[in-house]
Amino acid sequence: MKFIYISALAILTLSSCGNTEGAEIINSEKQTTVKASKGLDVPDIIENNQDRVLAFYEVISTKKQKDLFNLISSNFKSHSLPGLGSVSDLKNYLISDSKDLTIKPLRSIQMGNTILTHSIYASKENKIVLDIATFVKGRITTIDHYSQPFSKSNISGNSIIYGPSEVVDVSKTGLHIGVIKKFMQAAVVGDSPNDIHTGINDNYVEHSPYLELGGNSLENRFVYSSNPKKENKIKYDTVVNIYGEGNFIITHCTGNINGTEKDIIDVFRMERNKISEHWDILSDK
Repeated sequence: MKFIYISALAILTLSSCGNTEGAEIINSEKQTTVKASKGLDVPDIIENNQDRVLAFYEVISTKKQKDLFNLISSNFKSHSLPGLGSVSDLKNYLISDSKDLTIKPLRSIQMGNTILTHSIYASKENKIVLDIATFVKGRITTIDHYSQPFSKSNISGNSIIYGPSEVVDVSKTGLHIGVIKKFMQAAVVGDSPNDIHTGINDNYVEHSPYLELGGNSLENRFVYSSNPKKENKIKYDTVVNIYGEGNFIITHCTGNINGTEKDIIDVFRMERNKISEHWDILSDK
């Protein structure tokens, strides 16, 4: 099964992303080339909760509602997802004339009964989204939804959303979570420049839009600066949760940017037991 259509507006907007599907993304500072994700398709046979989330997105995108109620529980709730927050909202949306939302999942991980999916929500106002879906008895019970506006690329020329998506090294999940936990506590929440390079690969690629001029470095994104000239001052307060599967680790933190409170989602790709790539979402509370 494929995502069958994208509205004309979405096609125009997404096609303007300099890094298109299947294209190569080049880190302009180190000339590191990575393969861009083409997106995740729904498998022909639904076998697990990850497949069910992809099928749910296809229902929303194509409005083929016959399968919806095999995917969600009767008390389904979606937090911070406008217009799709309850079973009745979903029913109304699927029978409406609106066809302006297509969900394109690019990477997804599973941890227990929780599925985390990093996606583009293509509509009148395109968004980059991290959904955290919780399952009970094989059906989606809740979706926590975190989003920020879609943009083409960051100051280093790297795509904000595209990049590798394949989950590998599942046996190293615990090890990778440990690396990220140490990194977040010491370097990020602790705001310690001395610890910032702990566990970082030399070919690190930064996808965050929240960078200063002239750098693609980890310090540029993560170390809080009291410099009044710093445009995007991101301050982390608390690590709420860390999720992982294989080479992808996702953290949910609270903090603020320029004094405005945010939920901060960080997506890390691990390689050789070190951080090799990073995407983020700073979502309004």
